[in-house]
Amino acid sequence: MDVLKIDRSFVSSLANDSGDRAIVSAIVRLAEAFELTTVAEGVEDPAAVASLLELGCHRAQGFLMSEPLPAEEISTWLASPHDYLGSK
Repeated sequence: MDVLKIDRSFVSSLANDSGDRAIVSAIVRLAEAFELTTVAEGVEDPAAVASLLELGCHRAQGFLMSEPLPAEEISTWLASPHDYLGSK
């Protein structure tokens, strides 16, 4: 095991729920103690990305990044620039 996922139920209200923020922070610290990579799932807004970065989460997945894509579209998506924090 080398990855610890953070459930979407904690991520969805991360920016405005101090309880969820404390849980995510604890998960990230636990992962660090065991040298695991953290992945937050269900990321759907830039505020969640900012909070996750601040807490030290390594990776994120969710509709903010992309909805599921057909295999033939993935190369194009990967080659294009992305700004998940909303600053342009």
